[in-house]
Amino acid sequence: PLPAGPPPAPRHDPNLDDDGHDPYAVPKAMGLFREIPSEVALTVDVIVNRIRDNHDRFTAKVARKLVGEQEYYAARYGFNEAPAAAAE
Repeated sequence: PLPAGPPPAPRHDPNLDDDGHDPYAVPKAMGLFREIPSEVALTVDVIVNRIRDNHDRFTAKVARKLVGEQEYYAARYGFNEAPAAAAE
């Protein structure tokens, strides 16, 4: 199962690379860098929550199908909950 709750906060400035440098320093210095605002409010939190929700829905779907499959085989072939232990 996926861990519950919000994801941990980033440990560093998201505008810096792993070495702590701005990867866009040169284009900014040249006046070429422009940040374009997004019309979509898609954040890491939203993505993680969507993944968790889809995982929960998929897990529930598989559980429902498994129950239905077990009921079908029990009715069709007379299977019990668990297969009989092998004879010694």
